[in-house]
Amino acid sequence: MSKLTKLLHNPKLYFKDALINIGLLKIKKPIKIKKLDNPNVFIDYTAILHIGEKGSNAISHIKLWFDYFVEADILFLILLRDKDTYFLVKEAFPTANIACATTTKEVNTLLQALPTIKVCFYSSNTGNNFSLLCHTHLKHIFIGHGDSDKASSARKFFRAYDENWVSGQAHIDRIKNANFALNGLKNIKVGRPALAQLMHLSYKDWKDRFDKAFNLLYLPTWEGFYKEQDYSSLEHIVEFSKKVLQLENIKVSVKLHPLTGKREKKFLKINQKLENIDDLNLIPLSNPLSQYIVASNLFICDISAVVSECLAVDSPIFLYIPKDKEIVTAKSNMDYSEYCYIFSSSDELIGLITRVIDGDDYLANGRKMAQDYIINTEDTLNQTFVKRLQQEAKVDNV
Repeated sequence: MSKLTKLLHNPKLYFKDALINIGLLKIKKPIKIKKLDNPNVFIDYTAILHIGEKGSNAISHIKLWFDYFVEADILFLILLRDKDTYFLVKEAFPTANIACATTTKEVNTLLQALPTIKVCFYSSNTGNNFSLLCHTHLKHIFIGHGDSDKASSARKFFRAYDENWVSGQAHIDRIKNANFALNGLKNIKVGRPALAQLMHLSYKDWKDRFDKAFNLLYLPTWEGFYKEQDYSSLEHIVEFSKKVLQLENIKVSVKLHPLTGKREKKFLKINQKLENIDDLNLIPLSNPLSQYIVASNLFICDISAVVSECLAVDSPIFLYIPKDKEIVTAKSNMDYSEYCYIFSSSDELIGLITRVIDGDDYLANGRKMAQDYIINTEDTLNQTFVKRLQQEAKVDNV
């Protein structure tokens, strides 16, 4: 069949072949289904996982959701928006079906070639989401990449989506408390599937997990795109780390955020300063966070999504909230002080850690309540997210 004949008589096949030939579409092998009138009809993708991020940040967003999309056994395509990122992701996820469309025009071509796409999932609010959002025949669902009280958790741009899938009631309350009309946006609780295994660890008391030893994991966030969203303790991380290491029977590990130094260039070399601290374990950026959360029973955090991840294992969380900055947050109906030990200086931090490891963990009950309120224990353990994926991306019977 010539290209012209293919275009005239089978435009869907023409566009699909064109995308494959120019490297914008990678398909492992055709998937076939038997039908009475045609035993070899190609089953097209029904869902897109849109990743608007670049480089390692894109990979981390895919890692968060990939296994659950596979578990749901749906026909999904990962759509990337940057060519260099495309090759990185191909290497990191060799079994995945991946497409790269850098422009709106290329996105339109892709959707024309794959008319059975019915739903698009988004892991972050990047500007290039618009290329898909303008296609009103599709369903658009935001699944995010964490849960936190950062100001970006409750903005009007969520109204661009049909549905916002959230972990638990906390995120719904943040949006309610922001006091803007939803204009049809549905907030749906699905739990946080990646935290299910971590939650099983919480059944054992945190003090008994490592033969009475204390493994502290410090997870500073990055400095944010804007000063009003700078929740980071990076300015004090060297001081805080050295002071904690002076305590007896305590080991300290630090894992920096992948975007550290993106706005404040002075933090680009903070890892070198941390490497020079005796007995401090600096975790490589590319290593999965969950394995270190499992290996820890004390946490230092900034305001970020890692608070909920640490909450999953029900261990004391020491949360840095600066007193010398005016920061903006999205308010849920449960304050951080109800389940985190709040500090703003090294003296406060050491005092709180000492008090807790000496036996006065007075926020233990608060953590249990926050775990259910923020993470949504029932839906997380019941894999509600996977079940919802199956409902939204199922192949229509024909």
